[in-house]
Amino acid sequence: MRVSSLIKLKPEYEERYIILHRHTFPGVLDRIRKSHIRNYSIFLMDGMLFSYYEYVGDDYNGDMAKIGQDQVTQEWWKLTDPMQDPIESRKDGSIVFEAEVAGTKEIKYWVLTWGAKAVVLAPKSLRDEIRAEATAMLQMTENGVRE
Repeated sequence: MRVSSLIKLKPEYEERYIILHRHTFPGVLDRIRKSHIRNYSIFLMDGMLFSYYEYVGDDYNGDMAKIGQDQVTQEWWKLTDPMQDPIESRKDGSIVFEAEVAGTKEIKYWVLTWGAKAVVLAPKSLRDEIRAEATAMLQMTENGVRE
């Protein structure tokens, strides 16, 4: 399962946030591994933090609870949480996310994690990629086979 999130970084904390993440507590990294998380990445762009990881376990809620109960992780969050602001949503609960990226692969997977709740306004090429991926998924589901 691919998981992603988006949150704002307060501008006055950008340098400190980067330095902290260059020296992430070993206990936090260990808990992440023990909780079946792989390929965890955080990207900072224009004051926005985009995180992405792959969950390879079979008890997501249980593993997330273990992360939340981990003392070292709680100490880490005491440092990083005040640096972040949630994204303001529109009245209908949606958000508008704009980004300039070198490629669309990771963005495509992030959008797919939102399922039918996501609408890609532009670029058309990304909409086409997502449509093709969704069509392939539907065909595999209907046929019960993996090609």
